[in-house]
Order: sequence, then structure tokens, then C-alpha cells
Amino acid sequence: MSKELLREYITGYLNEGKSATLSGQNQSDIAYALNWLRLNKLLKNASEILPLKNGGHRVVIKFKGDKKSLINKVKERFGSFILIK
Repeated sequence: MSKELLREYITGYLNEGKSATLSGQNQSDIAYALNWLRLNKLLKNASEILPLKNGGHRVVIKFKGDKKSLINKVKERFGSFILIK
């Protein structure tokens, strides 16, 4: 496989899939949520945890399964500490 084809394949793999945004007031809350998602094999990939202007933090994730199920699981586990969109 040529380098160009390999690059296109990897770029397509990273761009496909479903994404969601987790946000919260503490970076540690988001890190805990990411770790929980990894342990439950729901997380494919995550960006860096970025600070927001209002003092909170956010991270964009790629996940496995459907979005509604993910939202329900995160809300059930973390309640108001983590918001997911």
C-alpha cells in the first residue's frame, strides 16, 4: 500500500464515526469521565481537555454505539458534573 493510500485510509478512519462533547467545571471530573468511558469500552478517541472562557473545560470524543445510549449512561453515572452534547 502506498503512503498516500495509507494516509487517506487513516484520515478517513479518524473522520468517520460519531462525536460528542463533554464539558464540566473541573478538568479532573472530565478526566474521570474519560477513564470511565475507556473502562466501559465506549470511547474510541478523545481530544485534549481544553479550557473554556467561563472557567470550565471541554473535550471532544469519538465513541462506539449510539449517541442516545451514551448520553443516558453519562447522565446516569455523573449527573450534573458532566454535560454531554
